[in-house]
Amino acid sequence: ERHSRGESGRLIGTLVHRLIQRVGFGEAPSAVAELAARLVRVEETVESVDASSLLEQVVAAYDALSRRPDVQQLYTSGPALHEVPFTMLVEGVWLRGTIDCVVKRSDTALTVLEFKTGRPREAHRVQVELYGRAVAQMFPECIVDAHLVYTSSSVAT
Repeated sequence: ERHSRGESGRLIGTLVHRLIQRVGFGEAPSAVAELAARLVRVEETVESVDASSLLEQVVAAYDALSRRPDVQQLYTSGPALHEVPFTMLVEGVWLRGTIDCVVKRSDTALTVLEFKTGRPREAHRVQVELYGRAVAQMFPECIVDAHLVYTSSSVAT
């Protein structure tokens, strides 16, 4: 069975998320490549994808995010919590998900960061809005802002 490009794209995004969770931003590309190779789980290996090409794409995406001052400023504005689970009732339907990153800028201000390695899509905007609502429900005393962060463009709010 051949695997789709979508599967390798998801794996790239997953590995970039794991790298950010593990080391934040600013690591040297050589260190990132070595760590990314160790972060791939056996069940995630994709036969039709060249491993070295996959790692090159992961390093390039991580490096693109790491070099952006807007992302650096948001990410380092306070302690970062990664892979934050939530459950929320929306129009009579229970939604469950996991938020890439929530940064605690102060006791009353939180920032949701949703990292994307692919092309911008309308579904991403809807997703980050829901994540912002979920965090606002979890922390009603806080001001919450939510941002889509793409590897190839400035931060989208």
